[in-house]
Amino acid sequence: MQPLRLYTSAQADPKVMNLALDLTHLGHRVQLLPLSQLPRPDARRRQRLGVERRVLRSALALAGCYLSLYRAGTWQPDAAAEDALAVDQEALQARLAEIDGVLGAEKGGPDNG
Repeated sequence: MQPLRLYTSAQADPKVMNLALDLTHLGHRVQLLPLSQLPRPDARRRQRLGVERRVLRSALALAGCYLSLYRAGTWQPDAAAEDALAVDQEALQARLAEIDGVLGAEKGGPDNG
């Protein structure tokens, strides 16, 4: 079994050491590594996620437009279609948040220290 690799800027931090110790007690092999050894992000994966993010933003804009047409009364009332659009919009927003999180973390943004 591959060891769990924990990348940290503070290998001597008691919290990091406790986490590594807890994982060891659960039967995992653990490697503590400095952030300098973190693998470089995959450029193709970032590109695919960037394309997916643009598609999601377009789909969100379209879903928002359709919902506003229902809510404004421009389109015939259709509760099932309106509810389905709202659910789709929530799913699109959740996926967009996931992608933004991945792209931000790979870039080394504020949430990644």
